[in-house]
Amino acid sequence: MLEWHKTEFAEYELERLDVCDVCGSPSHTSQLLFNKLGLSVVKCLQCGITYVNPRLRRDILWQRYSQDFFQNEYLPQHGDYDEQANYNIHFPYLRQLGQIAPARGRLFDVGCAIGLFLAAARLDGWEVMGNELSRFAADYALKRFNIPVIAGNFETVDLSPGSFDAITMWETIEHVQSPRTALRKAAALLRPGGVLALSTPNVAGLTFWSLRDRWWVVAPKEHIFYFTPKTITQLLDRTGFEVVKMWTAGLDYHYLRKMWMGRTVMPWHIHATQMRAQTSASSDRAAPERQAMLAWPSLKRRAINLIARIVRRTTLGDSMVVYAVRKGQPEPE
Repeated sequence: MLEWHKTEFAEYELERLDVCDVCGSPSHTSQLLFNKLGLSVVKCLQCGITYVNPRLRRDILWQRYSQDFFQNEYLPQHGDYDEQANYNIHFPYLRQLGQIAPARGRLFDVGCAIGLFLAAARLDGWEVMGNELSRFAADYALKRFNIPVIAGNFETVDLSPGSFDAITMWETIEHVQSPRTALRKAAALLRPGGVLALSTPNVAGLTFWSLRDRWWVVAPKEHIFYFTPKTITQLLDRTGFEVVKMWTAGLDYHYLRKMWMGRTVMPWHIHATQMRAQTSASSDRAAPERQAMLAWPSLKRRAINLIARIVRRTTLGDSMVVYAVRKGQPEPE
């Protein structure tokens, strides 16, 4: 079992890509961007994709998705399951999916974990099925939600070609060994005109541009490919898809502020509270401060909502959400 905190690796723990997975260019033509956690993050000078090379061997990397991870990290993070709350979280993505595929039908979720998105999709009228590396997570989805989940590598699942109306990959494509192979597999499983929906971190966004390797999303032990709107569009086109809807969303405001300042920045309203406790000023002078503290949460929400609307109209957000339709056959290998 790999000690996940390690930052130095022996040669036998690593594998090196000889060619770019997206365009096939020799890997020696790539440009080193930075090193992090003992691994190198490079950029293909031909197509622009960013990826980890060399990277952890597949059998070692997959140890991350163990029963221990799901029991001690994943499940506590998601808390107690509430059906309506879970549906509300996934509704924006289901609504967009329903606009492209109003007839619903069969939906397959790749990297579905314990099946939370599939549980919401079933409420929305889809017939659902999933895939997950972890046997523990697959069994959990079946026992908790009665959702069939195939445990193992998506690239080798044995399913009939053209048997699904929609395939989803939420925060999954950055983890797979070969995004090109995974998307070709998705194209094969979709009927003509079927919908692929995915999300993935955006390294053309403001946070990556500002922080580079200091951004927590740059996690080369498990996130091994990093996309931009341009590179994900190129890859989808090469694997038999046409993008019909794309947007970016989210900025890591707190993390950006901490990194820009080079230290932990105390939120203004907490700072004001501490100052008030320390001051010996009169109650008349403290009254405006109290009013400002009460107004701060509302002002903060308005500012964040405004920034979110601006980000959605650009390609600056932290995460990309992409909807594409199967247009035909993928390019030959």
